[in-house]
Amino acid sequence: MGKTVILSFGFDVGIVMRTLSDYSLKSGDGIVLVVPDDDNEKKISSIKEVEKFVSTLGERGLSLTLEIIEVDDQNIEESVMRICEYMLSHPDNDYHLEASGGVRSICTAITITAMLMGDFVKSFATLSEAASKKMFVEVPVYDNTLSEAKMNLLHLLSKEPLVIKEISSRIRKNISTVSRHLEELEKKKLVRKDGEGYGCKYSLTPYGKIVLRMNEGYDA
Repeated sequence: MGKTVILSFGFDVGIVMRTLSDYSLKSGDGIVLVVPDDDNEKKISSIKEVEKFVSTLGERGLSLTLEIIEVDDQNIEESVMRICEYMLSHPDNDYHLEASGGVRSICTAITITAMLMGDFVKSFATLSEAASKKMFVEVPVYDNTLSEAKMNLLHLLSKEPLVIKEISSRIRKNISTVSRHLEELEKKKLVRKDGEGYGCKYSLTPYGKIVLRMNEGYDA
């Protein structure tokens, strides 16, 4: 088990050196840079510089892993899902999340991830721009514990969007009970509805998909 620092990348190659120092990284630890999924020349050249620097460190005896997560910075929900999926796919790491620079929407996605992933996150840091100082802060943890009935609903909706009558029939619960559960899941931002009345269809949000996977286990 090693440290993995996930951070937004503002194309400043010095961030690797600061990360080494701030988190006391050792051989076997890793850095994950979250970047926009565009063809920005500055981004591409900066990543190449970081890769070269990490390679040089390896030649000197400090072997770090470097991975890049490209996200659609116009879609925060999907960005959160990409970062969470990475963490769930590597459950043995000690994760340290940082939202200090780069694209603001990616910083927001990393902050939401820190709240959503709870015990997976060992620390969260951001930047005080006024003092130009990094701050390690505690973030409120999202409560993703759900009853068996609500988990069954998430599992059902993970297959396809459904109207409430179909849901009621499949899980063999009356419509009023299903409606109450769906309302609570909607408040938690785990499901969303498209339309109005009994004809509207319910589906999982990206957050709902992550919570479902977290509760079902890493191999779900």
